[in-house]
Amino acid sequence: MTEVLGAYIGLLLLACLVAIAVKIVRLPYTIALVIVGLVIAVTKIGPEPEKIGITKEMIFVLLLPPLLFQGSLQLDLQHLRENFRPISILAIFGVVVSTIVIGVMLSAIWSVPLIFGLLFGALISPTDPISVLAIFGKMGVGRRLRTIVEGESLFNDGTGVVVFGIIVGILTGHHEFHVSGAIAEFVWVSFGGAVVGAALGYLAYAILKRIDDHLLEVSITVVLAYGAFWVGEMLHVSGIIAVVMAGLIIGNYGTLFSMSKKTRVTVLTFWEAVDFIVNSILFLLIGLELRALLTGGLVAHLLEVIPAIAVVLIARAITVYPTVQIANRLGDSIPFRWSHVLFWCGLRGSIPIALVLGLPHEVIGSYQGIYGDISRLILLSAFGVVFFSLVIQGLTMNRLLVKLKIEREEGAFN
Repeated sequence: MTEVLGAYIGLLLLACLVAIAVKIVRLPYTIALVIVGLVIAVTKIGPEPEKIGITKEMIFVLLLPPLLFQGSLQLDLQHLRENFRPISILAIFGVVVSTIVIGVMLSAIWSVPLIFGLLFGALISPTDPISVLAIFGKMGVGRRLRTIVEGESLFNDGTGVVVFGIIVGILTGHHEFHVSGAIAEFVWVSFGGAVVGAALGYLAYAILKRIDDHLLEVSITVVLAYGAFWVGEMLHVSGIIAVVMAGLIIGNYGTLFSMSKKTRVTVLTFWEAVDFIVNSILFLLIGLELRALLTGGLVAHLLEVIPAIAVVLIARAITVYPTVQIANRLGDSIPFRWSHVLFWCGLRGSIPIALVLGLPHEVIGSYQGIYGDISRLILLSAFGVVFFSLVIQGLTMNRLLVKLKIEREEGAFN
């Protein structure tokens, strides 16, 4: 127990040192973390993964709910309604199409059964806007484009996790695959999660209106974040979507109409700190997990994941460009230039990492493809895609905004 505690204290200390360093070198924090994770993997420093108790339950139950709750706290519900059509198409249709495209292409490239390709497609499809939104803020990108990017990420996290859960259920033998059955389960799990989250969110909101104690109110939001996930899972609906809906209710009603200014600042600051800690742990854990896998040279492993990076980019393009055209035909007015931004800002981050770290090894067993053990390949490919998206796409995003003349664009504020 003491060794485990010491390991996590060491990880948090390392995260703090990285945060201090990025203020000097002016590098986005999440990008710096993923680089440090790679350094940990290559140099094999730090504790052994099995000594710090990395389990599926820890990832899903302990780390995912606060990440999603904090993200939903920050999203303006009115802006979300105004851009609901493109957001919903990207977050639902986009994730499903992306999962299928990635699954079909990688199953052929990796010479593995389609279900393994779909598994990777589902876990890698959710996007992470943290680095992108920080760049948007510095470049003066307007409210509408920021809302579309953040809203897509928030809801495709829930969609991706639901699709991922269905595929894992098929692999473990808990479900038989039928298209109609999969669609029905997807709708039921997603809708049920939204209802549970909304109900619990309004209940918490009603309680918060009747008290004025900033410490107690912070504690209630913690109970809500984890409680929404737990109740959702107990009712066999999406706990992830329940957390998102609960966070939206508190962020748009609770903080505005039931909290004093002191409480509001305390709640938002608390959840920003939690988000920092959880993201730090996730990005560093992936480095520890990769240590045992990087045998035979880093370059050789990078070459193995290049097909995954290429396929993910192709799937993103197939998802984004038709979506913008569909939304415009339905009445939205999204500039075509924004399509390029939406394509390139589809960064992957904490959710794919959480899903791949939480993937039970018994799901895919010791299946061997042309690249060897498929579980090793999925983990390496997930990290490779995250690394490429955060470092390469993240660091070139500001240049793309300048080239497309989107920075401080007047129309972007509408």
